[in-house]
Amino acid sequence: MPDELIRTTDFGAMLEAAVEDFRKALLKRWRERAATAIADGTYDFPAGWRRNRASRGEPMWPFWESLYRRHLQARCRVIHWAEGAQQGGVPQCEGSMDLGPPSLERPSYVDGKGQVRPIPENIPCGMPRLMEQIEGWSHEEANAVRTALPQFDTHDLDAIEAAQKALLELGGHLGLSAGAGSDPDLPLKPTSNAALKEDLNALVGAKGEDPAWYAAWTGVAAEALKDGFFASVAPTVNNQAGIAAGLANLYASRGTIVQQGRSGDLAILRNATAALGATQQRSTDLDVVWKVFGAVGTTVSAFPPATPIGTAISLAGIAGEIFLPKVETVSYANTVDKVMTSLWDYVDKHQAGIEDVEADYAAGAARLRDLVYGIHSFNLEMYDLTQNDAKGKGAGKGYQADVDEILEVADTCFEAARVYEEVLLPLLNGLGAADGSLKDQAGAEAAGDARLKGLLEEFRGFVSTACGRLYEAGTQIKAAAERYKETDESQRAAFDSVTWDEAPAPAQAREWAEATDRSGWDPYRGSNVKEGQTRPGHNDPGAQDYADALGG
Repeated sequence: MPDELIRTTDFGAMLEAAVEDFRKALLKRWRERAATAIADGTYDFPAGWRRNRASRGEPMWPFWESLYRRHLQARCRVIHWAEGAQQGGVPQCEGSMDLGPPSLERPSYVDGKGQVRPIPENIPCGMPRLMEQIEGWSHEEANAVRTALPQFDTHDLDAIEAAQKALLELGGHLGLSAGAGSDPDLPLKPTSNAALKEDLNALVGAKGEDPAWYAAWTGVAAEALKDGFFASVAPTVNNQAGIAAGLANLYASRGTIVQQGRSGDLAILRNATAALGATQQRSTDLDVVWKVFGAVGTTVSAFPPATPIGTAISLAGIAGEIFLPKVETVSYANTVDKVMTSLWDYVDKHQAGIEDVEADYAAGAARLRDLVYGIHSFNLEMYDLTQNDAKGKGAGKGYQADVDEILEVADTCFEAARVYEEVLLPLLNGLGAADGSLKDQAGAEAAGDARLKGLLEEFRGFVSTACGRLYEAGTQIKAAAERYKETDESQRAAFDSVTWDEAPAPAQAREWAEATDRSGWDPYRGSNVKEGQTRPGHNDPGAQDYADALGG
């Protein structure tokens, strides 16, 4: 993943520092802008751009009155300080005037009431107070910027990235591979568990659907195993790999939104700060580039049942290439007025961009949940063997079964179940560390986050159910072989000679094998017409026919 990800879990402190640097640069230029406008008599300096200008009972010093004009155009120390380097604090000004030799008639001025009055030797100077007011304004303007920027304070990008990697690792165990357009730096290993892939392919092929020795196998629902359970292995594994990929893309999407928000905040502030500090001699403009994503990369793919096991899907990294960023160049002019006008334009665009990608993230999560909701349990968590008739249908007369081969099938089911239990489920159980970072800029769970968490919980159910059903299949097949030896004396010695090295299925395996509760998602929730009118698996009629025909 990119090294430039902003991984801090206290982004607020980083943002606050950038805001303070910006405020200081703004204060200097604002004071300079006001001093120049007052000195040249234009008076057109701004009192704010987006700050709250509600009256605080502090009247503006009337620098436009003729008495004060005489002082300001002559010897005001504050004017010279503000137009210079502004070293040290705001100086005091005695408001002194050069009134000429005593023999000359003292100059006069017209006060605010129209009265002609002589000019005093010292004119009360309000410039120090005005400079203090501008300092307060700069705090208010900077705080307004701080409030308007996306926050993303405590999000943990390391945790989000770790969750994404765990899902990719899980998918890799199930044969997932990176499809066209995937980010090249993702740590995906399509054959990360060759033994599991070999076992699952064996259940799909030579040891699963194909053998003729199922034809009259007594002691187990042979037809249900052949046409039900073993037929469900490949689509289940492919769909689970695809769901893992879709969930990984959603984690990448949330991480990208956080990264985009943070990097955009800092780019806008830091470049505005640089522009405010630049002189016409150094530069006439400064550029900032940040990424606005037109599509946040929540692309989800259909996961068609297929053999051999293995599915390719476009996979996204956090802020990676798959997001296809639209790059915008932001130019800051060097006058404080233009810098601030531009800054607020960019802040508004940045915030709108974040809202757009949040909506895209939520829509992507909904599309994935809709897709999964439409797939039957048969193709998501393997065929349900818990209701099988242990007696089966075949009479077994005249059929020579190979107990060694039967037990090998059972052993393969156990081996696959162990990987599910000891590798895949722990990967899913570790994802909770990222839950606290699945939230929007305000620290609240957004629609996309809730949908991601809901599907993740269902996915954990699919994986544990598949694990339980693999154990159940192995247990039933082994029991069938043991029962078969009782009816076929020639196989008794073969059965007794086999060394069974698999530990019994865990006590909770039968509980795991129960179907996952999928009632948490209705694609039409909220619709007065369609809510409750559909059911899980509604887009998978073939799988439904399997289950109905076999009584599963």
